[in-house]
Amino acid sequence: MAERFKKYLCVSAATSRFSGVGITLDRFSWKDISGITNLSDYDGILLNLTSLEEVGKTKAFELVHLGKVFDASAWADVIASNGRIVLVGDPCCSVPTQDAKEEERNRILEKEANRAEPGLLPRYPAKLKPAGGHQMNPVQLLLDVQKDNRPFDFRRVNHDDRSDSTERFYRYLDSVSD
Repeated sequence: MAERFKKYLCVSAATSRFSGVGITLDRFSWKDISGITNLSDYDGILLNLTSLEEVGKTKAFELVHLGKVFDASAWADVIASNGRIVLVGDPCCSVPTQDAKEEERNRILEKEANRAEPGLLPRYPAKLKPAGGHQMNPVQLLLDVQKDNRPFDFRRVNHDDRSDSTERFYRYLDSVSD
């Protein structure tokens, strides 16, 4: 039986494309997410949230493009077809956003306000909405995920291969005071 062609997406710091026999990997930079056409076409998605946060320090994201990557129905399609979605980084990261429609409205209002006759009030009082400056946490909006701030304790993990030396090591660690 022939193996099905696999298509993967990685959104991180660089944009590139890799194609091999039976596999394609599309890498998009967070700056280039407008180039992602359909998230549902992928068998696996990796989103680097650390890189998203870094890019967010210098760039405000358009809600339309960010919404494409964090689209609940597209994620459901990927998962329903036995795909995987992996998030790397802090799920509580926030990024600045801007709304293209709001930006256009502000430009039109400013233009109308500046067309007034000298010495007269503007024809339309400019009621500008603040452009950008909005912070959005896309992962929490989608999944209501919260960061687990508990310290990692190796002893909470199940170990099937525990040996006597491991038990002695843990007894020693317990006997040592902080």
